[in-house]
Amino acid sequence: MHYRDAAQVIIGEATRLNEEGVLSDLDRDVFERNLKLACEILADAEKRNASQERDSQTERDVSNPSNGVSRP
Repeated sequence: MHYRDAAQVIIGEATRLNEEGVLSDLDRDVFERNLKLACEILADAEKRNASQERDSQTERDVSNPSNGVSRP
Protein backbone atom coordinates (compact mmCIF):
# COMPACT_ATOMS: atom_id res chain seq x y z
CA MET A 1 0.00 0.00 0.00
CA HIS A 2 1.36 3.41 -0.97
CA TYR A 3 1.74 5.96 1.82
CA ARG A 4 -0.95 8.19 0.27
CA ASP A 5 -3.43 5.32 0.35
CA ALA A 6 -2.44 4.51 3.91
CA ALA A 7 -2.90 8.17 4.87
CA GLN A 8 -6.46 8.11 3.52
CA VAL A 9 -7.23 5.02 5.58
CA ILE A 10 -5.78 6.65 8.69
CA ILE A 11 -7.70 9.89 8.09
CA GLY A 12 -10.84 7.81 7.68
CA GLU A 13 -10.20 6.14 11.02
CA ALA A 14 -9.62 9.52 12.69
CA THR A 15 -12.87 10.76 11.17
CA ARG A 16 -14.72 7.72 12.48
CA LEU A 17 -13.33 8.26 15.97
CA ASN A 18 -14.27 11.93 15.75
CA GLU A 19 -17.82 11.07 14.72
CA GLU A 20 -18.05 8.68 17.68
CA GLY A 21 -16.98 11.51 19.99
CA VAL A 22 -13.71 9.84 20.99
CA LEU A 23 -11.47 12.27 19.08
CA SER A 24 -12.15 16.00 19.32
CA ASP A 25 -12.65 18.15 16.22
CA LEU A 26 -9.45 20.02 17.01
CA ASP A 27 -7.43 16.83 17.48
CA ARG A 28 -8.81 15.37 14.26
CA ASP A 29 -8.00 18.55 12.30
CA VAL A 30 -4.48 18.79 13.75
CA PHE A 31 -3.92 15.09 13.07
CA GLU A 32 -5.08 15.43 9.45
CA ARG A 33 -2.92 18.51 8.81
CA ASN A 34 0.14 16.79 10.26
CA LEU A 35 -0.49 13.64 8.23
CA LYS A 36 -0.91 15.68 5.04
CA LEU A 37 2.33 17.52 5.81
CA ALA A 38 4.10 14.19 6.29
CA CYS A 39 2.79 13.04 2.90
CA GLU A 40 4.05 16.25 1.27
CA ILE A 41 7.49 15.69 2.80
CA LEU A 42 7.56 12.13 1.46
CA ALA A 43 6.39 13.29 -1.99
CA ASP A 44 9.17 15.90 -2.09
CA ALA A 45 11.71 13.25 -1.11
CA GLU A 46 10.42 10.96 -3.88
CA LYS A 47 10.81 13.80 -6.41
CA ARG A 48 14.38 14.51 -5.26
CA ASN A 49 15.22 10.82 -5.45
CA ALA A 50 13.80 10.52 -8.97
CA SER A 51 15.77 13.60 -10.04
CA GLN A 52 18.98 12.20 -8.56
CA GLU A 53 18.41 8.87 -10.30
CA ARG A 54 17.91 10.66 -13.65
CA ASP A 55 21.08 12.69 -13.07
CA SER A 56 23.03 9.54 -12.19
CA GLN A 57 21.76 7.76 -15.30
CA THR A 58 22.69 10.73 -17.47
CA GLU A 59 26.18 10.76 -15.97
CA ARG A 60 26.54 7.00 -16.61
CA ASP A 61 25.33 7.48 -20.19
CA VAL A 62 27.81 10.29 -20.82
CA SER A 63 30.65 8.34 -19.20
CA ASN A 64 30.02 5.24 -21.32
CA PRO A 65 31.10 5.93 -24.93
CA SER A 66 29.65 2.64 -26.17
CA ASN A 67 26.09 3.82 -25.60
CA GLY A 68 26.08 6.36 -28.41
CA VAL A 69 25.88 9.39 -26.13
CA SER A 70 28.74 11.79 -26.66
CA ARG A 71 30.23 13.87 -23.90
CA PRO A 72 29.89 17.62 -24.51
